[in-house]
Amino acid sequence: MSGLRHLKSPKFAPPMEFVDQATLSPPEGYKDGSGLLDNALGGALGGHVFGAQHIQQLQVIQRLQQQRAAMLAARAAAGQQGQQTGSTQTSSGGTGASPAATATAGATATGQPAAAAAATQQQPQPSPQQTVCTECAECAECAAKQLHDEASQLNTMEFVKRLNRFRFFQHSYRNPSELYDSLIVFPNMVAKITGMDIFSEGYRVISWSLFSVVVLLTVYVYTSVVTASEVWGNTEDLIFCFVTAGIGLQGLGKLYTFIFFRKKLVWMHQYNKELFRKECNPRVRKMLMDSVFLLSVIVKTMLVCYASTSILLDVAPLLFTIQTGEKILPFGFYIPFLDRNEWFGYFCNYAMHVCNTVYVSSQDMGPDCIYMIMMMSAFTQIDLLKESLAEFNEKIEENDDDLDAFFGEIIRHHRDHLEYLQTIEKVFQLNFLITFVSLSTVLVMSLFAVVTLSWYQGYVFVAFISYELFFGSFLGTMLEIKNEQLQQAIYAISWYKLSREHQKLLRFMLHASQESVSLTLIFAPLNMPTFLQVYKTIYSIFTMLLTVREE
Repeated sequence: MSGLRHLKSPKFAPPMEFVDQATLSPPEGYKDGSGLLDNALGGALGGHVFGAQHIQQLQVIQRLQQQRAAMLAARAAAGQQGQQTGSTQTSSGGTGASPAATATAGATATGQPAAAAAATQQQPQPSPQQTVCTECAECAECAAKQLHDEASQLNTMEFVKRLNRFRFFQHSYRNPSELYDSLIVFPNMVAKITGMDIFSEGYRVISWSLFSVVVLLTVYVYTSVVTASEVWGNTEDLIFCFVTAGIGLQGLGKLYTFIFFRKKLVWMHQYNKELFRKECNPRVRKMLMDSVFLLSVIVKTMLVCYASTSILLDVAPLLFTIQTGEKILPFGFYIPFLDRNEWFGYFCNYAMHVCNTVYVSSQDMGPDCIYMIMMMSAFTQIDLLKESLAEFNEKIEENDDDLDAFFGEIIRHHRDHLEYLQTIEKVFQLNFLITFVSLSTVLVMSLFAVVTLSWYQGYVFVAFISYELFFGSFLGTMLEIKNEQLQQAIYAISWYKLSREHQKLLRFMLHASQESVSLTLIFAPLNMPTFLQVYKTIYSIFTMLLTVREE
């Protein structure tokens, strides 16, 4: 459990110091002598440290409901008095009072302040179809944030749909499950080169692919050690050797992840297949289709970028060698007992490096695309939960008789989603720890070589390493944002209209969403703040090395 990080949003922490006992008393309709409200708010978590926190939050929501009901009552009373005043003045031939004066008079008659009555008179009545949160202490902020999120999502989907005009992104699938199944095929084929095609039927760990990887890694380690000893006095060649060694180490982390956690990865894949194959209404079906299409655009773009980088990494040194005559190799390790400055030794080393490029590309391209598919599917699960909660709220307002079964489905899907996130966290946390430790060290050496030695190949490695560090951190932050949106969707539920049992279940769901699973590096969260902190550390070490070199 040390790898789990609990999320708590300060947004949903109410200012309890401003709440007195009177405002926490139950509103009309909940007052009885049986302690129904206390049981509804106490529940199974009453004695838990987090249970007390949620009780306080729900009590603050009650106070806001009272204030909102009083404002609506003042508005209704003001409207009735305004109608009476208008009809009286019309019958007597006099001029009618202004709306503001009528509202003020009505508010005074009902015991409300004139300013509050005037404010409520000016505010529009919220429509029943409005899904913006009106129950929390920051409803205006919630409304603005939700509208901003919806606008951003619409803009993103419009941009993605424009990409459908390009032949490369077009597809003929009409079912989200079929499109999802097609997306996993090519990354799994790429991973097969290194024996990581865990989604293939009849997959076996012991295979010729894995045997070839073991042989290549053995040769790679041997040649790296021999090369480092030979070029110990040459700073540029030594850094080049260490850089390629670091990249190979993070590839080993991915190989370990996919082989030892293959059953959990297969379970997540099967869960996603069932998710997209599920029967649903046309609106949800369209949302699923848009989500899978967005995923297909991302995966295809990743495949093109990875393939282009691999080809450039091999072709650029060869073109440079042909043009200048200076023999440059893609990587910094060489076959011993062969002179790489001779054409025969150069092409033997070049052939070995091309083979290593294919295997490194397989270890990066396939697993990274599969990880992207897993994470984007987790985001889709959250979107489906939000959609279900909105529909549940509509059923509450309509006093639907099928609340028990529908709410039970929401709870079950939320539990499955949490189990899915916990599996992702357990499977990938060690992989990302190895990636951050190895690539951060390599990035420091690459920056130092680029600045001090004008090492042009270092630019490629700096860009690749920065992407690998950014890749996981960005998805971790996206998961935190999605969890925040799910919390807002739960807060928007009209909980006070639910039964005692449903209120308890809703609070359990709220507690689970606030204590949700996030991605970690075992010892630190995997998100953009961690990425920036790592980059600051890298820059500090880099500047320290430059200072020491100058002295």
